[in-house]
Amino acid sequence: MVFSIGIDDIFYSYLRYKLSWDDKPYGWYNGLGCAFSSITIIFLYPYLHRKKNVNDVMLSIYGLIARITILLMFAFLFSSWWAYMALIPTAFTRFILTGLRAASSRLVEDNEQGKLFSLISVMNGIMSIAATLIFNGFYPLTLSFFSGTVFLVVAGLCLIPIMLLLKVHRKMVFTEEETTPFNSPLAVNFEQ
Repeated sequence: MVFSIGIDDIFYSYLRYKLSWDDKPYGWYNGLGCAFSSITIIFLYPYLHRKKNVNDVMLSIYGLIARITILLMFAFLFSSWWAYMALIPTAFTRFILTGLRAASSRLVEDNEQGKLFSLISVMNGIMSIAATLIFNGFYPLTLSFFSGTVFLVVAGLCLIPIMLLLKVHRKMVFTEEETTPFNSPLAVNFEQ
């Protein structure tokens, strides 16, 4: 969360610095990015989840890989057409939070989901404040040697949640293999 919020905070300044974009091209770019990601999350996410049986954790990993791709593309941004090419992986970035929320909702009871999502919202608010302070302070310091430094740092940091999610995914797959219909525990309580 901190990564995407922080990048969003400096994104306009970066595009203005690298491509001399003003409000209009940035607005078009941002609007197209929102449209593509909305279409993808409405149609492709459910298709992959329901029809192709890709679980929510893997879809989050795909979203993080797309985020890293975008960050690397923007670290080495050289023209407007390159920025517009980044809209392709941008379409998958909403998979991250959607997958994480869906996966985490399965880890708690139905009556606890409101608390879980409230906690996620509170964390998002705190991260927003922290990201603004960190990224708006760090980004100007990098302009003198390489303006894409922040994007490279965040791309590297995104590898951490990918590794953690891969571990969760492996554990989920292992747990599913352990509880097949032939070896699942009986529903009878023998302690009575």
